[in-house]
Amino acid sequence: ITYPIIPIRIVSYFKDLPLVFNVHGGDVLTRGNMAAKLKDFSKPLLKRSKLIISPSHYFKDILLRDFPFLQEEKIYVSPSGGIDNSFFKHKPKGENEVLTIGYVSRIDEAKGWDTFLCALRMLLDKNEKFRAIIAGRGAQSNEMINMINALSLNDCVEYVGPIPYRNLPDL
Repeated sequence: ITYPIIPIRIVSYFKDLPLVFNVHGGDVLTRGNMAAKLKDFSKPLLKRSKLIISPSHYFKDILLRDFPFLQEEKIYVSPSGGIDNSFFKHKPKGENEVLTIGYVSRIDEAKGWDTFLCALRMLLDKNEKFRAIIAGRGAQSNEMINMINALSLNDCVEYVGPIPYRNLPDL
């Protein structure tokens, strides 16, 4: 909603558009004055929109907080992730191989790394056998490492840092 909003708003003066917005993290959790101003500039169009697609319930809640005029039923939550089966090939688990769980993302607020670690702790508490690999980096990388230690996940969680996209299938 932020960066394309100026031309959309200009066109909307001349044509009644059936508006559907697909918001992303940077649209909702703006960084910098320009993004914040563009977010504010989007209010009239958001008010008129037919639908707003949010990548998570977390961002839906922020939209409703930041834009209290929005109708909750006009915000549809659809995770924006997906698997490209031509790039990522299924590898069957070996007979005695331990389940490997992966997390690939920025290590930033609202990306779910903390929820992921809590879920791993729950699995460990149920004596489930697994190993987890975390790839990515971000502003909260040190906080994540501290949480891995605090939850005593060191023996089953490996943090590999950032991985080039082309190497993700191997990971």
